[in-house]
Amino acid sequence: MSNGIEIEGLEEFEEMIKGMTITDSDAKGAVRESIKPIAKAVENNTPEGHTKRLKKVSKTVKVEGLGITGIVRAKTFYDVFQEFGTSQQKHHIGYFEKAVKESVDEALKILTKKLLEDKIK
Repeated sequence: MSNGIEIEGLEEFEEMIKGMTITDSDAKGAVRESIKPIAKAVENNTPEGHTKRLKKVSKTVKVEGLGITGIVRAKTFYDVFQEFGTSQQKHHIGYFEKAVKESVDEALKILTKKLLEDKIK
């Protein structure tokens, strides 16, 4: 009978953990990929208008503090009037929020796949 505990496979576990290290560039790439379905949903749900400028969407990835943020926004100043409505025009209220809500699950799946599943292999 031995006086200690013998653990086998700890070296393999240690190598797997070292391989799971996520760099800043990996995280930024994952966030960049995960905001693409949100941007596409916003483009598809955006009212066209006469100029078609509201369809243009900006995608930005920033490092802020301890986290990495993905930002999707319309490129025109009057997108707020479409999102929240005016006294004269109320039929597109909430188009941006609805587009984000319908595509957030797909974005989280992509983010999970890029950060976790690809690193575990």
